[in-house]
Amino acid sequence: MTPTKDTFITSFACFACTSSWEQDWEKAKQNKNLVNIKFQEDFRIVDEHIDAIATSTIAENLKKLQFGDSDTGIGRCVTDQAIVRLAQRCLKLEEVLFYSATSLTDTALLAIAQNCSLIRSINISGNDKIHGRVTGNCFDQLVTNPDIAPRLMKIILLDQNVKHKKIKLLTKQRPSLIICEGDTVGNGIAAQMVASMTGAGNTTEWRNGKMISMTSEYGMGHISFDEFDEIDDSDGLSLNSSDYDSEENYDKDFGEDEEQKDKEVKKEEKI
Repeated sequence: MTPTKDTFITSFACFACTSSWEQDWEKAKQNKNLVNIKFQEDFRIVDEHIDAIATSTIAENLKKLQFGDSDTGIGRCVTDQAIVRLAQRCLKLEEVLFYSATSLTDTALLAIAQNCSLIRSINISGNDKIHGRVTGNCFDQLVTNPDIAPRLMKIILLDQNVKHKKIKLLTKQRPSLIICEGDTVGNGIAAQMVASMTGAGNTTEWRNGKMISMTSEYGMGHISFDEFDEIDDSDGLSLNSSDYDSEENYDKDFGEDEEQKDKEVKKEEKI
């Protein structure tokens, strides 16, 4: 059966603000075709809203869920516990996009991967002001258990504290998987200027154990390794395809930063 225009419309629900949540949710959960839910940028989402979805009849057919906003920080109040409950009920999830989800850890990511066998894309990001708490430690289970999330094609972890060694190992074990990680830059002029001077604001994509592309938020745009050579490095930012397309060279350049990042994460966990 070919989907009609009405089918596409009724399969999606968008919630604009918390003030109208109860009324909007009562209407939405009556829709048996609902498979795609988005909480807009101004919706101050908390665990209560996630639990409402998880305990409804909508849960068993839900395919996509999006919430949070990287500019306002909305999304930070959603916890691991709520996402675990959601994952245990929404077994048909294929895509999740959690922005500014700075309270979420590897526990949430692993819960989605373990429970949602159809999952294709997982996006759990922090923001440019506050990094999230995902480290990639849960990747070990994805490496040793290929039956977990067998359809997973992409993981996006921006503004997190992800360990590059974990990324390389997982993408080696799952050649079709792409992992995107890195830091974003705020919209302010000052933030953009600092990024341009320090080389911050890079996001990278990894596949099969190697970094395959880099995106910069301060003027370079999206470039592949084939385009790294011959770039003017007079500003101190040296880019060459041989610099980053092997594990040894990458570890040599960034190993100290990686170790420092690990120490900072462990210090925060103790606090």
